[in-house]
Amino acid sequence: MRTKKVKWFFLTFMFSILCICIMIIQTNHSKDKDNIAKNEKESNEIENNESTITKFALKDKRIIQWEYNNNGKFKMFIDDDIDWIDKKAIANKKMDISMVDLNEYLKYRKCTIAVIDSGINIENAILKRHLWKNTDEKIDNIDNDANGYVDDICGYNFKDNNTELFSREDTSHGTSIANILCTNSTEDGNFEENEFIEFMPLKIMQQGNDGECDDLVDAILYAQENGAEICVVSLLMFKENLKLKKVIKESNMLFVVAAGNYNLDIDEVKMYPSSYNFNNVVTVGSFRCDGCLSTTSNYGESVDIVAPGTDILCLTKDNKVSYMGGTSFAVPYVAKACAIIYSMSEEIKSANEMKKILLDVASKNKCLKGKIKDNNQLNILNIIQKLKEE
Repeated sequence: MRTKKVKWFFLTFMFSILCICIMIIQTNHSKDKDNIAKNEKESNEIENNESTITKFALKDKRIIQWEYNNNGKFKMFIDDDIDWIDKKAIANKKMDISMVDLNEYLKYRKCTIAVIDSGINIENAILKRHLWKNTDEKIDNIDNDANGYVDDICGYNFKDNNTELFSREDTSHGTSIANILCTNSTEDGNFEENEFIEFMPLKIMQQGNDGECDDLVDAILYAQENGAEICVVSLLMFKENLKLKKVIKESNMLFVVAAGNYNLDIDEVKMYPSSYNFNNVVTVGSFRCDGCLSTTSNYGESVDIVAPGTDILCLTKDNKVSYMGGTSFAVPYVAKACAIIYSMSEEIKSANEMKKILLDVASKNKCLKGKIKDNNQLNILNIIQKLKEE
């Protein structure tokens, strides 16, 4: 039996109406801002943000993606019809994740990453090559591996209790996250693939606020039982669920979760699972091409690290590319970094070890002082150099 629905929302960047709302909130006193969050927490009425994933047609001069190699020339995306609040940011050289050619370094120990999200377009040629396979199952309407799920050959749809992992009604959210995990975008708009990553698609929602906490818990348990090392959760809720808390705390997976897009201190205004300070949880905020925290990103000591989350070149469900933003899209960069740690060293066994290396070698960004724990900014090159020394 399903329990009472808990409304979830995708953590996408607030391009339009929500942007205006955030600006109003920022001009008010902090007391007013806290009262707004408190009311949402008490009522558990979380706004449906399904329309905030905004697609733009790319122009040839805008294909470059700053987060891998910020040369200081990238200009924040400005659309004539959208006056969004990060538009004044000016790119700052080296404010990126210090990406390198991963294939030169990795030992290719496969890392399985569970993506708990909306449906993912697994028919995309690139994503199909990185799709996790349940080798103990086959399509014959029989639960061959006796795990309670019939014909789950490459994941499961917990929302509809079937194996349909994608429908045209799904947003691009899950597809975009999976693509960032499995590829690195290049200056010519193409995608280089990360051979060491495979993803396990676990669908718990479709439009953005139609998920249930029980489905999230079941998806986590499924990922755990099927060998995932990392679990990506770009979702959150204001009301704590003790069952969810227990399953995360007791899991041996590393959870990489989004901080959220309310521009709030999540030490004071708790959100879940991003406010969990567990050894196996990494909470991710987002920063812009100028090195500053994205205007809508949540913050606080509970936020372990930041990654790029504004003007992110993403694959859409329709196999096109668009700029998107939000802490949701910062999460897969950190998850990818943790997968690098896992792949490069066979000595790495625990979630806590991956988290420790990630944070120990993070860049220290002064722009994040007072906002993010230890001013941590993701740095891929530092991770590789650290592991090469060991």
